[in-house]
Amino acid sequence: MTPFLQFRVWLRRGPSGEHVLAAIAAVLALALGAWTLVPADEDDGSTNVAADSGISSTVASESSGGAGTAEGPQPGTADSGTPAGAAGTSAGGEAGEPVLAEAATGTATTPSPDGCAGLRSNDQGISPSEIFVAVPLLNLGGDVGNETFGIRADLEAVANATAAGVNSEGGVACRKLRIKTYRVNPLDQNEQRSKCLQIAGDKPFAVIDFASYLDPVDRACFIENKLPYEGATSITEEEASGGAPYMYSVLSSTDRQLRNWVFETAARGGFDRTKGFRKLGVIQNSCAPKVNDELERNLGKVGVSEDALSTFTISCSSVAPPNEISSAVLQHRRDNASHVLLAVAVANSQSYVRNADGLGWKPVYMASDYGSVTNSSPAKDWQAGFDGTIGITSQRGGELNAGIVAPQVARCQEWMKKANVRPPTAEGDAALAMCDMFRLFVAAANGAGPGLVRTSLLDGLSKVGRFESAGFGDGLYDRRGKVTGGDFIRSIQWRVDCKCWKLVDRDTKPGH
Repeated sequence: MTPFLQFRVWLRRGPSGEHVLAAIAAVLALALGAWTLVPADEDDGSTNVAADSGISSTVASESSGGAGTAEGPQPGTADSGTPAGAAGTSAGGEAGEPVLAEAATGTATTPSPDGCAGLRSNDQGISPSEIFVAVPLLNLGGDVGNETFGIRADLEAVANATAAGVNSEGGVACRKLRIKTYRVNPLDQNEQRSKCLQIAGDKPFAVIDFASYLDPVDRACFIENKLPYEGATSITEEEASGGAPYMYSVLSSTDRQLRNWVFETAARGGFDRTKGFRKLGVIQNSCAPKVNDELERNLGKVGVSEDALSTFTISCSSVAPPNEISSAVLQHRRDNASHVLLAVAVANSQSYVRNADGLGWKPVYMASDYGSVTNSSPAKDWQAGFDGTIGITSQRGGELNAGIVAPQVARCQEWMKKANVRPPTAEGDAALAMCDMFRLFVAAANGAGPGLVRTSLLDGLSKVGRFESAGFGDGLYDRRGKVTGGDFIRSIQWRVDCKCWKLVDRDTKPGH
């Protein structure tokens, strides 16, 4: 049976909770429902956001796989020729001095008027008055399809409100931010490729991708076209290095997500035999062999030897065939694993727990950010056997449940309210992720200054210093080559009484 046929069977017969998990929005492994939902002849509109107001006007309508033709410029938008410039923000410190490091607000210092003088078109997507950014958005058959899978139906409105929020605070690199959104099916590789080429043809300065390109092979198209790229999916350190000087992320690298888990779990006594540890079952995927190899080496460093491991590797799929999951459960049970690390996509991890519960087998589960296992959006779909699981996270999961509203959450809420868009009030809301991603781009561009070009954006990122987040977790961007975030960690615990993550550690500490 082909993977697509397996997916169709899962979509018809699988539990509704898994269906929600298959759609990735603020969480990262949740997009595979798209293939059965998007009709072959569905129009997939792109929208252009006016630089001054953030209000979108439809400028293109395209059949799947076809390029749209722009309509004429809309009055009052950046495309109409109406001046959109205003004093913006840039790197205002001495050479090498971090900007955007104010912990409470995350706001860059505003440059002097002279610092914004003499603006010109430095690169594609940059004019003296605006910076144009492409924003691919997850498309699961339109707004109704997105809502069916637990994704906000108003992603365009959220993106527009975020751009308007940026502009209301001075814009980016002494210019206004203009965005154009593109609906993209994250499972259809042909559509992904055609939309990437369309975006490249539109010549934006950069791309902020909200969950449309999940696979490194697919998003490599942007790097090939020399477009700075920020996505909602964590990247490996190998991908980040290969994508220089264009690829960066607000998230921790996948490598570090597992490093954090290994060394923090060891520090908490998670591998202590006097506390019941016998053998560790690991379910992992084949997506990143180097990450898997490093995991095994690091486990050895903390005393988990090869004979204390039972590793099962499944295919590189967000929704693996059921027989792979059941085989992993049976192997770990046969090998008498006392603990199990769920190092696969969250849909597969939840299938594993469901399968084990069905057999009446309950090991101690262990979780990290890898595969979005610690994300808040799918938290309600874990089975009872997951109760008490400790997760090591670099994100803000558990904070809102504890009544903690970080400064950037309130800032994001205010941006949405100003645009008459529903503000985020629950963990895992797509708006929190969108705000974080836009703000990190702005911070990097401001760090590069008014004369930025595509190849200098990551130089600007290295001057950001500490970046405070609304949902993804805080990061340190304080040196060249440091292009991923998630630098502070804490422990959280999943509780069956609320079907949510609760804080174990109120305070964070530096990751490993």
